[in-house]
Amino acid sequence: MHAHDVDIARYEQRYKDGYDALRRERLERMKQLGLVAPDTPVFEGHPSWPKWDSLSEAEKASEARRMAVYAAMVDNMDQNIGRMLDYLKKTGQLDNTFIFFLSDNGADGNSVYDVARTREWIHKDMDNSIAHIGKSGSYAEYGPGWAQVGSTPFRLYKSFMYEGGIAVPAIAWGPGVKRGAVKGAMAHVTDIAPTLYELDGTRHPGTEYQGKPVLPLRGKSMLPYLQGKAVALRGEAETVGWELGGRKALRKGEWKIVFSNAPWGSNDWELFNIAEDRSESRNLAASNPQKLGEMLVAWRDYVRETGTLEISGLADRPGDSNGARYYEDLKYEATLEPRAAR
Repeated sequence: MHAHDVDIARYEQRYKDGYDALRRERLERMKQLGLVAPDTPVFEGHPSWPKWDSLSEAEKASEARRMAVYAAMVDNMDQNIGRMLDYLKKTGQLDNTFIFFLSDNGADGNSVYDVARTREWIHKDMDNSIAHIGKSGSYAEYGPGWAQVGSTPFRLYKSFMYEGGIAVPAIAWGPGVKRGAVKGAMAHVTDIAPTLYELDGTRHPGTEYQGKPVLPLRGKSMLPYLQGKAVALRGEAETVGWELGGRKALRKGEWKIVFSNAPWGSNDWELFNIAEDRSESRNLAASNPQKLGEMLVAWRDYVRETGTLEISGLADRPGDSNGARYYEDLKYEATLEPRAAR
């Protein structure tokens, strides 16, 4: 993470209260804005991760600095999106532009340190002393504690198929889009292409283009939904599936099944009613075996249609610690002095 000093300075005090305080603040604001139900439970982090109060003062300072740098990066991105919009307005193109903005797949608490000999290289060559984080010559990340805050109120983060790893905010703006509305129906990244095709008045070629086979579209145009002409994108019988690194999920209507390896999940399929339990706090697999069986049939159909590979034990591959070693590195880096002073 790297950012300009002037942008970092705006957030230097913002994150010093820690994970729990920021999580509560964000959740309350989300409730006030109507983004989540008033009774939504919140996932407060995996027991593998230490609580804020258990960190040393130096570790807290390092953590607060890391999140300040990340916030500065987002701030800088916002500034430049604003510059782009100003340019489109000045050149008379803004009213003829469709903008769809979305995050990547969840906040990221995974550690690049775990890849090959990256940890050795960072400790040897980079300066991650507290005041230097975010500057040239540093190589820092914000870890699982802040990632879970970023996923509030959802469970876990990027690389998991729980909502914290796949449900992201999105903003749509453009001709015909109903403005000022907060909409909650599920859309999928595969819906973007069909939306753009419809806006452009063109069609996907189907299964063949210029004599060569192409994959058919799986998504649906979001335009009727964004224009307020439809209440949802998918019917109760339609499915959307996910698989990444051996972790899997499938959504059908308001129901969802998730498979995640231990200790992050149960090492078996879990069942959730997303309409009633968006933060996936109640596994209904044991109490509703009929619905679980129905969902597993739908999963097998998805695997067959897409060619998804199911490799036993893939999620337990070496080096996939999902941030478990992050706090070892934090403890070490919080003690560092700037390189010039060593």
